[in-house]
This record gives sequence, C-alpha cells and structure tokens, in this order.
Amino acid sequence: MDAFYGGIGDDKILTERDHQVLRFLAESRFCTPDQLIKAGIFKCSRKRCLNRLIDLKKDGFLKSGRLSQGQAYYFLTPAGGEAIELPDPWYSRRYRNARENKVVRELIYTDFAITMEVKYLDRKDIFDCLNGAGYEALNKIFKAQDRDRYFKINEVLHALILDYYYSLKSLAARVSAYTKLPHELRDKVVINILTFSLSRKAQLARLITKYPINVKIYKADLKY
Repeated sequence: MDAFYGGIGDDKILTERDHQVLRFLAESRFCTPDQLIKAGIFKCSRKRCLNRLIDLKKDGFLKSGRLSQGQAYYFLTPAGGEAIELPDPWYSRRYRNARENKVVRELIYTDFAITMEVKYLDRKDIFDCLNGAGYEALNKIFKAQDRDRYFKINEVLHALILDYYYSLKSLAARVSAYTKLPHELRDKVVINILTFSLSRKAQLARLITKYPINVKIYKADLKY
C-alpha cells in the first residue's frame, strides 16, 4: 500500500507513487504516460495512469503539453519540485515548457534510458570520469554538453549522441571531438549514436571507420 504525505494544501495528498512520478520528471524534465508505465512506476491500466496524472496537474504539481502529432507530455511545476525538496528556484528551466524539438529530444533520451536500464550522469560525475583530459579536448566535447548524455556500464563511460537535426558533417565533428581525449581515457569511452533509419545507420557505419574510438550505432523508431 502507498504511504501518504501531506501536499501543499490540506486537500492535496501525495502517495509514494506520486513522489516517484515527480522524481522521475526531475531527472527527465519531460515524460509521457507510456514512459511512466514502461519505467514501472504505474503498474496499472493506461487509463488509471492518465487519471492520476490529471489529478496531479489539477493539484498544481504538474503541467502538460501536447506534441504536434498529438502525444501528451508532462513536466514539473515549482510546487512539484517543492514536494520532493528540489533546491531549484521557481524560475528554473526545469519548470518551463520548451520548443517541440527540445521536448522530443528529451523524450528520446528518456526512452533510451528506460530501454537500456541506465541512469544519466550529472556534470560532476562526467568530469570525474574524464579527469586528466586537457582543456582543448574537454572544450570540444562539452560545447555540445546540452545535447549529449552520459552513463556508465560496468565502469565504462558511454556518451549518447542523438542523430536528430544533425547533418553527417556535424555528427562526424561530434565523434571526432572524443578522439581528442588522451589515449588512456579514449580507450575507456564508448560513443553511442542513436539514429532513426536503416539507410542513415549504414551511412554512419561508413563514416565512423576512420575514427580511433569505440562507436556503437543503434537504430530506433521515431515515434514523436
């Protein structure tokens, strides 16, 4: 049975599952009902999941948006952040909607993390993993740090690059940036590229052969 916590008002009660929803959004920024179900937070019908999200929205903990293809998504409000004791001020980017391509990008990152059962690293952990790299190498990598995501599998650092609104030239530059790492660090990094068509995957496979770094290419369906 869920444990209950007082909300912001006397009539607003949050369950442990509600707290899990809020924490999930604190990490992912945006999410869909289907992602919450796939992540195992809602072990019930989609209708019940939607009804609870609507309740959380009515109580002021969530806001929602809708993509041009019709899918609804949710994000935190300052009240939602306060409920899980986030330190972010009310004007934090976390509590704001975004352009559709940014929302879609974040939803894809979340899909990947759920499927691969990984958690993305924060900036401090990333720098700890790349300790020893020079300024030039780090500058090339992190000038796009708002786009790439990082996670670890068996103590190996993985970088995830989305082939989303990137030209082949830009993707080549992203992969090339990681080759500037010192040899001892480069051997401990895996570049993961997520693309959305088989023809593009074939192009990328030919492109990466000239770069001395471990690269994996995944193909997924773009459902947003």
